[in-house]
Amino acid sequence: MKNIKFKFSPLQGVDIPADLYGKPEPANQHIPEWYKNAPTKLDNEQKSGIARHVTVATNSTIKGCSPFLDAMTAGYVYTLPTDVEFRKIEDGNITVKWSTAGEFVSEHSSNQHPGLPPAHKNFDFVLKWSFPFTIETPPGYSCIFMHPINQHYLPFRTFSGIVETDKYPLPVQFPFQIVQEFEERMIIEKGTPVCQIIPFKRDDWRSLQEEQTEEEAMRGLFALKSKLVKSYKTQWWEKKKYI
Repeated sequence: MKNIKFKFSPLQGVDIPADLYGKPEPANQHIPEWYKNAPTKLDNEQKSGIARHVTVATNSTIKGCSPFLDAMTAGYVYTLPTDVEFRKIEDGNITVKWSTAGEFVSEHSSNQHPGLPPAHKNFDFVLKWSFPFTIETPPGYSCIFMHPINQHYLPFRTFSGIVETDKYPLPVQFPFQIVQEFEERMIIEKGTPVCQIIPFKRDDWRSLQEEQTEEEAMRGLFALKSKLVKSYKTQWWEKKKYI
């Protein structure tokens, strides 16, 4: 299988060396600690098999779910290159500050998102993570920019968007909203993943509706249940590679 190039280039003339902004890295380098530390088996069991308290499910936890991990490790992740402080001020507004040179967060004019529901009752505004790189993909390939997948505990939500990165010549900025209440101030730390970037090939699709027969359903279920350990992974899963 050939490697498809995902190229990013730093802008010239930024106010600090471009490498200090960091760069998108393979998402598999940013698996969250809670997932790494999670047990792989229910009830602290050591060997894989059928769960102790049920008769039809295995004793594997979410850590054994290949689709869950595949989503978290798809594409590339951009992390915050410096600590950023959010501090409450009067009238429900906040200030955003950091100590280093460079621009890492910018404002998003409110008249650009009329009617957008607030992500949190006390924070009715949109900000943007700044990103001083252009991204280039081969002809016919776009990128989806989105909140880091399955990392819902983060105190912000990055918006999702698709950009034709094979044509668009400018940096993509990442709008976001604060979604977590905090007292007086909150610091989002350096190294926090703020956006996941997944390249994909543009294709036209046509949806079809087709009834599955009872026998097809039975065969599929039998195949799934016939393997007690890593059934999906050993029968259907395919490795994805992002470097």
